Amino acid sequence: MIASISPWQHMRFHIFGVSQPKDDQLEVVARIGEHQDTILIAGCGWGKTLVYYLPLALWQDKTVVIVTHLTALGDEQSQRLIDKNIASVNLKGTSNKTSVSELVQGHYQAVFMSLEILFESGHYVNLWDNESWKDRLLAIIIDEAHCVSNWKTFRNSYLSIKEL
Repeated sequence: MIASISPWQHMRFHIFGVSQPKDDQLEVVARIGEHQDTILIAGCGWGKTLVYYLPLALWQDKTVVIVTHLTALGDEQSQRLIDKNIASVNLKGTSNKTSVSELVQGHYQAVFMSLEILFESGHYVNLWDNESWKDRLLAIIIDEAHCVSNWKTFRNSYLSIKEL
């Protein structure tokens, strides 16, 4: 499956300061590119974040949604991508000015959001029925997925994760 990432695509990894990702990282990235459901379980420092950053360099006409459990983490990661000239936004609460049409039109390659925004925000609920959006969507990444089991009674939106 690693062979599905071409040498040209491999060269694009320099955006993130990586010359040679681990074979296991490339395996997961290739699975993402093939729209295969994938679960990655790895320890701290392994490079899990890189696994969902690399598709942004490879498939620039696609969007990756990253579900994060903390707004501050979404802000930090979104800014890190913006600093690398990758269009990114962290959708949060009602104060967010990002329109559904901006998302559908592909203004952002990376869209960070909480599960509450994903499932409960009236502003974005119709996004998931839009065919243009679904065509553009490469992957939905659940960052820190261990929170799904830890927070299922504290944050009810985590109960809806199976719908993804």
